[in-house]
Amino acid sequence: MKFTITPIVNGRQRKLEVEKIDAPPDRERYIVTGPQRSITLETNRLLFVRKGLKHRSGMWKAVEGNIRNDYNMEKIYAEIEKMDPLPINVYK
Repeated sequence: MKFTITPIVNGRQRKLEVEKIDAPPDRERYIVTGPQRSITLETNRLLFVRKGLKHRSGMWKAVEGNIRNDYNMEKIYAEIEKMDPLPINVYK
């Protein structure tokens, strides 16, 4: 699944390409590509939902690449979660 996000990073709106890649059943992985570099992000939000913890958000981490600013990455995480919501049948 591919989609585009446009978070505001360092006061400027950036267009980033995001691709969801295969991962273990309790995790999600995304490749976020900008004009000059890319990073691979992983979240375990599916694990929390499957365990019945609906109000706990997943934890994000960079699998490949370098995160320079945590505040900007939080904006990117929020945009990804908004564009790729959890499936309805996640409990099965």
